[in-house]
Amino acid sequence: ACGWRIVFYIWGFLGLGWMVIWHFVAASTPNEHSWIKDDERMYILENMKHASAGAGSGLTGAGSDLDNDDGDLGDGKKRVAVPWRRMLTCPATWGLVVAHSSYNWHSYLLMTELPSYMKDVLDYDLAKAGILAGLPFLCQYICMLLIPHAADWLIRSEHLQRVNVRRLMQSTGLLVAAFLLITTSYIEVKIAAMLLMFASAGISGMCISGFQCGHIEICPDNAGYVMALTNTFATIPGIVAPLITGVLLKSHGCHHFPDEGCKTGYREMFWISGGVMTLGTTIYCLTIRAHPLF
Repeated sequence: ACGWRIVFYIWGFLGLGWMVIWHFVAASTPNEHSWIKDDERMYILENMKHASAGAGSGLTGAGSDLDNDDGDLGDGKKRVAVPWRRMLTCPATWGLVVAHSSYNWHSYLLMTELPSYMKDVLDYDLAKAGILAGLPFLCQYICMLLIPHAADWLIRSEHLQRVNVRRLMQSTGLLVAAFLLITTSYIEVKIAAMLLMFASAGISGMCISGFQCGHIEICPDNAGYVMALTNTFATIPGIVAPLITGVLLKSHGCHHFPDEGCKTGYREMFWISGGVMTLGTTIYCLTIRAHPLF
């Protein structure tokens, strides 16, 4: 009876339910958590000390003039003020902004345009292929679960320096994804095109061990603020990418399958996306650092 609206109702109520659970379960610090185990709490606190020592000035003693800052971390330690000036003038921060934005460009493009591409170019009946449209993101999810183990192994075994592992994961994830996305636009066999799309989405999940790790590596004490900054800019592709796609499709007179204008419009968009992803990867690899900077 609800039709397509039921999807929004389901996820809306799930979000509200999660909000209630979060309110009662989450805590600001390990010491404030009501049922954390002692060994887990100590593990977190000790590693926060180590991270802060690496940052050089992450924590301050209880007698400091920063005592009025919120966030008691235990053992008389307090979190320092957010280093906004150093954060905003650090090239590595903006490298993360560009990397996050180029990654989201690819993800948002698939989320917003894949169903239309399947319908207008590959001639899929979306009423019967809804699950198929979601499979690329399942591939991405699986990759995100597996790749970090490989990245950690490369770091632990000292085959590569940490910063080069980040470069490897980011460049492989986005450059290969870009190549597969562009190649898809030249494939007219439906199943082959969808397999390439699965692969493009899946391998982009390698970025979970690329730029996603950079926030806490360059700013361990205030990684959340760095993430907030990069994610703010990274939402822009979710607005821009669909708009550009619409302009390109309209300029080529795209209507419906088997309109050649649809194929041309999407092909141009995939090339633009490949350029964005390549540029983002290049800037990231040139600016990224994998140690505390501020």
